[in-house]
Amino acid sequence: MKMWLPPSVSSSSRSGEARALLKGKAMRDGLWSKPVTFETPTLGVYRTISSTSEAAGVLLYGWPTDEGPAFQAAQEKCLAVLEQGADPEEARQAFLLAADEADVFIRDD
Repeated sequence: MKMWLPPSVSSSSRSGEARALLKGKAMRDGLWSKPVTFETPTLGVYRTISSTSEAAGVLLYGWPTDEGPAFQAAQEKCLAVLEQGADPEEARQAFLLAADEADVFIRDD
């Protein structure tokens, strides 16, 4: 992915700025060390997510239930990562617990 940077920025500092921007995006998204593949409500259809921001979207808009302690904890962990910079791996673990609670099948790769 090429990023546009102003021409006034030298090429050596441009690559450093691009790396910093990408790192900042990764931090904001809460990237996980290992993706999670789960079965969607459509039988036989799987989805793979690799970040806290994706997990938050799934929990908000595509989860089979909107209740349960693990579901609530997963939402809170996702919010803590996205708003306060908490550890993304905690959100991943919370997502897996919410999946277990909701009987969402997780595919081991």
